[in-house]
Amino acid sequence: AMCIWRPEDFYIPEDISAEL
Repeated sequence: AMCIWRPEDFYIPEDISAEL
């Protein structure tokens, strides 16, 4: 997954979910 978020690569680790 680059800049484009696809349903296939739509995984949100706890590290990123904290920023989002």
